[in-house]
Amino acid sequence: MRSILVSLLVNVGDVVMMTSALDLIRQKFPRVRLAALIRPDARDLMEGNPLVDEVIVYPYRSGSLFRGLGELRSRIAAGNYELYFSLDRRPRAAAAAFISGIGRRVGPDLLFAGARPEFWTRLLFNQVVSLSPEECRGSLVEMFQLPVRRAFQIEGRGRITLPPVKAERAGRVKAWLPAGDGPLIGLCVKTNDPGKTWPAAGFSLLIRRLQADLKARLYLTGGPGDRDYVEALLKEAGAEAAVNLAGLTELMDLPALAAASDLFITLDNAAAHLAANSGLKNIICLLLATTPAILLDSMPQAVFRPLSPIGPPAGQAVLAREADGIFRAAREILGK
Repeated sequence: MRSILVSLLVNVGDVVMMTSALDLIRQKFPRVRLAALIRPDARDLMEGNPLVDEVIVYPYRSGSLFRGLGELRSRIAAGNYELYFSLDRRPRAAAAAFISGIGRRVGPDLLFAGARPEFWTRLLFNQVVSLSPEECRGSLVEMFQLPVRRAFQIEGRGRITLPPVKAERAGRVKAWLPAGDGPLIGLCVKTNDPGKTWPAAGFSLLIRRLQADLKARLYLTGGPGDRDYVEALLKEAGAEAAVNLAGLTELMDLPALAAASDLFITLDNAAAHLAANSGLKNIICLLLATTPAILLDSMPQAVFRPLSPIGPPAGQAVLAREADGIFRAAREILGK
């Protein structure tokens, strides 16, 4: 085996966990030319990652099987890969691998809570790896590693691997951090999934407590579309000294920020996985639509806080109680 292409056309948080599957492949084939097919938002996660030799960035969007198929086929064919391994089960990528002439094409029959693909997509593979529905409802890290173990008869476990944080990046993010003597706490208060996002009113209550009782230095992260949301949240919380970094950071700035922090409080999103694998020991992960068992292998050091997706005004008492519980967990972690 001389070359393998692995398709990872999923959200950044899933790609972080999928690097453990790439690590298994690298362990089995240390000299193979290993390439990753990713979406643009995961570019920084793969470029410079010691697990891969090549990166194909493809702007995947859901829709027609034929959207961009010719371009993707050309880019895959140019790599002359001997094996295609799908960890996302995207039929467009599998079809591109098929028509580009890759001789061995492997993918799992189930993934992501046991969702089964259309039968015809299985015809794009000449090796289908079986997973049970139960195996697809537990740890996501384990779920991503299982088809690799079974396809290549590999023992052991893979390790989540991020690109190293360069000194200039660490220096740059340090300049963004608020000054002072209190504990440095980062927060990620928004996700792309409303079902996983705790109401802003709850975060406002939490931020007030962190500032008033812990004298914490706070920074908030998020995507470009979150900047106004975060700004309004900080104004509501009276947190003029907190730093709004939403939309200002690159992907790999997040591990650098987390590594410099005393505590990171986050929802279930890419920031959670990046912070948890940055070397940071203290993380609180807030869960509204996820069970801890799914994430535990990605962030074993995390304190998980299940929350209720109830907003004001009817849920104000619930939000106050939950904000108090998060604050108490933060204070205990920090030894305050």
